[in-house]
Amino acid sequence: MLTDASARGLGALFSLAVPPACLICGRPSAQGHRDLCGPCLVRTGTLEPVIEAGPGGVSSVVVAGTYEGISGEIVKTLKFRRHLAAAGVAASLLERAITLASPGFLRERPTVVPVPPDPLRWFIRGFDPTEEIAIALAERMSLPYSRLLVRRQGPRQTGRGRADRLARPPVVALAEPEATLPNRFLLVDDVLTTGATLTASAAPLLRGGASRVDAVCLARAGNRG
Repeated sequence: MLTDASARGLGALFSLAVPPACLICGRPSAQGHRDLCGPCLVRTGTLEPVIEAGPGGVSSVVVAGTYEGISGEIVKTLKFRRHLAAAGVAASLLERAITLASPGFLRERPTVVPVPPDPLRWFIRGFDPTEEIAIALAERMSLPYSRLLVRRQGPRQTGRGRADRLARPPVVALAEPEATLPNRFLLVDDVLTTGATLTASAAPLLRGGASRVDAVCLARAGNRG
């Protein structure tokens, strides 16, 4: 029978024979870090998170980096290459961003809620990248987590211009309309473009009795259109 100690020993030997590879570039991971190599790890340390007034209904939003930089590369690694370990890397960057830009987020221990996915995209992928990040973030920061929101079938945001995104936002509702909600929420999204999805997600929380909704996003994308 293979004991836990034996399994750990075999795992260590396997790691020596086949070192873990960086999720971003494929080079050998840095010593003491399974998911990123040294250069990519250095790049994450150069991110300068910002906090700004949020879109409608969202009091403030913290953004860790830009879509053109390593933040965007992590998003694409999780979304399109399906490396779920990238969710943990994303969560560590969001924790760092919150700590640097707005430590006050934690004073009232907000409930972490992921922006809900488009139903069709969830069906195709079989998982929700934003939910994976939100779960990892809540665990890292010891915050309560809830999947309170659902997204109805409607217009997708990807590939649409700014005016169209704002004119036809996604339709978001509470999964349990009669539920008693906490006072404060922290919405999690992977990419911030126009803020239409954050506004649509904050609305049912505020209608349901929340007193404040903030948000945190891994990357900001340039406004298209």
